[in-house]
Amino acid sequence: MKRSSADDCEPVDAMTARELIVAIDGPSAAGKSSAGTLVARRLGYLYVESGAFYRALAWKVRERGLDPTDDAALRAFCETTVIEVMRTPAGVRILVDRRDVTDELLVIKALLASICAGHGDEPRP
Repeated sequence: MKRSSADDCEPVDAMTARELIVAIDGPSAAGKSSAGTLVARRLGYLYVESGAFYRALAWKVRERGLDPTDDAALRAFCETTVIEVMRTPAGVRILVDRRDVTDELLVIKALLASICAGHGDEPRP
């Protein structure tokens, strides 16, 4: 399988996109991902699991060797991090600071992602 690069596709910027954004909330194991995937496929929408954003930040924290429990350092760090979503023929790709990390996100440990997700005052995606 050919790996996509940032140059292959256009990024989807959720802040300026004029496309419809739908969020599905609910308890763990309720079928949110399954329902979201099916609805997005049927309507031709892009489906992105919000956990991918937390894993992307966790990946960068791990890459840089930062302490994931240091609130001040994480806040400053997150302000300079750019996470993009790419739509490709093969599916959604996640870029961190223009680097495609989609495949690497599959190995991020859930604990580190959970720690990072609990920080900050910003609304969660």
